[in-house]
Amino acid sequence: SPNLWLQSVTHTGFAADGVTTAAEPTMTFGGTGMFNRAEWGDDIGVAPYNHYRITSIATGTGSQTLVTYSSAECNRTFTPTADHNPYRCFPQYFKPQIAAAGWSWFQKYVVTAVTERDLTGGSPDETWSYAYSTAGSSDTSLWFHDYTETVQLAYRSWSQWRGYTTVVTTHGATSGQQTVSTSLYYRGMNGDGLLSADKASVLWGTRAVTLTDSQGTAVTDSYGLLGFLREQTTQDGSTVLGSTIHVPAVTQTALRNAPATGGQNIAATMVTEPGTRSRTWLPVSSTWRWTETQRTFDGYGLPTLVKDLGDTTVATDDTCTSTSYARSVTTTSYFVDLPAQEVTTDCAATLTDASYLAGSQTLYDGSTTVGAAPTQGL
Repeated sequence: SPNLWLQSVTHTGFAADGVTTAAEPTMTFGGTGMFNRAEWGDDIGVAPYNHYRITSIATGTGSQTLVTYSSAECNRTFTPTADHNPYRCFPQYFKPQIAAAGWSWFQKYVVTAVTERDLTGGSPDETWSYAYSTAGSSDTSLWFHDYTETVQLAYRSWSQWRGYTTVVTTHGATSGQQTVSTSLYYRGMNGDGLLSADKASVLWGTRAVTLTDSQGTAVTDSYGLLGFLREQTTQDGSTVLGSTIHVPAVTQTALRNAPATGGQNIAATMVTEPGTRSRTWLPVSSTWRWTETQRTFDGYGLPTLVKDLGDTTVATDDTCTSTSYARSVTTTSYFVDLPAQEVTTDCAATLTDASYLAGSQTLYDGSTTVGAAPTQGL
C-alpha cells in the first residue's frame, strides 16, 4: 500500500451561522505502484522499493484525469556509465534498513500522457501526449553531478535530473483534430564534471554542451539556464507554422569557491532575455515573416530599453520604450524596481515632437521631482 498517500480532498463551507455546512463533491486520487530500484530481485533478497504515482484523479463533478508514465529503462543486468548516462536511472549511495550501505541504481519515470475524460456529458477524451528526446543538444546525458554539499563528495554522483532538451506535445481529442508543439529547453549541462581517465576523481567544468535551434544557431547550454525555454514551435502535423526563439543572457552575481579539496565552485547567476525572435509562415507568399524584440537591462536585471522592431523587413513599425527608476539603495532603504518614467518613441535617431508616442511619470510620497525615490518604507 502507498505511504502517506493523499486519498481524497473534500472542501466544506460554513454558512453565516458558523454551524450549517455544505460540502463540495469529494476529489479522489488513484495511484499505481512503480519500482523505484533498478537492481532488485527476489532471488537475491533485494526489494524493488515500490512507490506509488498518481495515475487518476476523479473530480467528483463529472470529470476524470488519467496520467500515464514511461516504463523503466534499467535493471540489475543493465546499468549505464554514471557520467555519460542517457537513460532514466541514476546511482545513489544509501543505507537499507537490513543491509550494509552502498551504491545502487534507481529508476526515473516521466509523464507520457494526460487524458481528461467527461464522465457525464459524453464529450470525447482530450489528451496531451508527450514525446521526449535530446534532439538539439550536443550531449545525450540526462544527469548532472549532485552538488549538495551536505553530503561528502565520495557519496555523491550524477544523480541530479536534468531531463530532455526537446519535448513534443500533441494535444486534442483522441479521434479528432490535434495540435502539435515542440519545445526546446536549456538544461544547464555545460560545465558539469566528468570522471578522470583513471576514474579516481571528478574533473569539474570539463563537460562542454551546446544547444542548437531550428535556425542552426548553436549556443552554450550554460549552467544558469537550467529549464529556460530556447524555442517554442507550433506545427500542423509535421509542417511548421511558426516558432519563437528566446535569447537569454547569464550574468554571474556571486562565486563561492569549493570548500573542500576536490569539490566544485558554486556560482550564483541572474538570467535576463535581451532578445526574442518570432517567425510565422505566410502561405500566400511562401515566406517567413520575422518579428523581433530587443531589450537592454541594468545591473539589477530591470529593463531600461525595449525595442519592438515589429516586422524586421519594415523600418516604420518600430517602437522604443525607455524606463527609468526612482531608486535608492542605502543602509536604510532599498528601492530598486519602482518606475519613475516611461517614454515610448518611434526609435528615430533624432527625436522630434512627432517621435513621442506615449509616456508616463510616477511620483512618490508627495515629491514633485521625477526620479526622486520614496521617503517612506524600507
